[in-house]
Parts: sequence; structure tokens; C-alpha cells
Amino acid sequence: MKIFTVEELNTSLKDYIVQQFVYPITIKGSVSNVRMPQSGHQYFKLTDDNGFNKHSIDCVIWRGKLAKLAKDYDMKEVLITGNVTMYKATANCQIQVSDINEYGEGALKKAIDEIRIKLEKEGLFENKKDFPLYPENIGIVTSADSHALQDVISKLKSRYPVADIILYPSLVQGEDAAKNIITQLRRCNKEKLVDIIMLIRGGGSLEDLMTFNDENLAIAVSTSNIPIVSAIGHETDTTIIDHVSDLRASTPTAAAELVVPVKLELTNIVGGLN
Repeated sequence: MKIFTVEELNTSLKDYIVQQFVYPITIKGSVSNVRMPQSGHQYFKLTDDNGFNKHSIDCVIWRGKLAKLAKDYDMKEVLITGNVTMYKATANCQIQVSDINEYGEGALKKAIDEIRIKLEKEGLFENKKDFPLYPENIGIVTSADSHALQDVISKLKSRYPVADIILYPSLVQGEDAAKNIITQLRRCNKEKLVDIIMLIRGGGSLEDLMTFNDENLAIAVSTSNIPIVSAIGHETDTTIIDHVSDLRASTPTAAAELVVPVKLELTNIVGGLN
């Protein structure tokens, strides 16, 4: 029977663990316990939370890479790329980090901010078009089977039944949604059948609403000859389309209230003229 020393065992464990991967590997997790001792290297823990069990692994960014990688990632979700190694003296595994990038909502928000700043500098948030007071035809670009569409149609008919509603069905989520919406906006402008375009979608997560942060879609909205009201998500949701549209409503139902007058008010006006 072979008797191992602790060093021999730890050496065997290190060799075995390190050889299990094809490098570099990429790991997702949240950064915590960031520290930088006098050595100049940066250490932190990468953690995830699966139900009742929180898992973590130690990570290090060597001093020579800090100039390129060092940012404030503490408490943020990230993707790190690197190699697995093990400190033999204590048998602790760690990741030697070669790259680190924000992930999840943080990364999405960063991408949105970059596009927003770019388009604002290009003037796409200016020159809002006026809406007709009494629209005859209202175009709605949205999913044909959405609850938001039914709510908007119900509100428009109860407030202003004299207007005709034309649906331009489109995807409002997913890889092809932005292109789909652009096609329908161009169709609206080409056919010239409507006085107003309502671009609507119900609530969802930041990822669900990313279609409405698409740069090409923002350009299509800003260059439309027909005024566009955007009503994307819930009241607290704001997308790039809300900035470039001619009017932003807090919800789809609120958009319906903004673009048409109330039937009773019109009746009173007509009655007053008589």
C-alpha cells in the first residue's frame, strides 16, 4: 500500500484537476470579496446561488493584466475567461483570469447607454412631429395576439369610435423582431393610410424589451414621416425607441388616451356650437 505525503497528494490532485479542461474556459458568476494586497495582484470570489446552496471559487488577476482588466466589477454578474489552477500548499482551486466582462442586465444596460449616447449626439432625439387632434386612421404596430393590442383597441373604440384602426402585425421580441417592425413602419409610410402610428408592447424583462433598443429600429422611427407614439412595457420601462419617437406613453393604454380625444368632449363641443 502506497502512503502519500500531503504534498504528493496535493500534487496529484492539482495535476488531475488542471488536466480536466480545455483552456481557456469561461465561467459565469457574481464578483465579491474583492481585495488587492501589496503584491499588486487582485483577488476575488466568483459566486453563484443555486437554491439553498451558494457556490464560490477563488479568482486572481495578476498584476501585469490589471491595467487592461481592472474595473469595478464588485457585486456585478460577469463572464470570466481563464485557466484553472490549484495552490498546492492548501489544495485550494482558483481561476487565473485572462479576461473579464460584465454579463446579464449590467451588460445590456451598458450597450443601451452606448447606443443612446451615440444617437443623442446625432440629433435623433430632436425634431418631434406634431400629432393630428382628430385622427381618422390609426396604425398599430404590434403582435397580433398580444393583450396590449386588445387593451388599446378597446380604449380607442370607447373614447373615439369614429377612427379606423389598421393593424400592422409584427414580432415584438426575439432576433427578427426589430427587422419585422422596421418593415411594417416602412409599409405604413409607403401606403400612407394612417395619420398616426402606435408602436406598442406589453411588459417584460430588460432582455425581453431589447428589440426596442435596436439602433436600426431607432433610426427607422426617427425618420418616419408619420408621427409615432411609443408605448413599450410598463410605466417604469424606458427604451431607446421612447427617446426617438414623437411621443412616449407610459403604457399602451395610456398611449390610446393620448392620441385621441374623448367622445363625450366632442359631443359637448358640437352641442355648444349648436
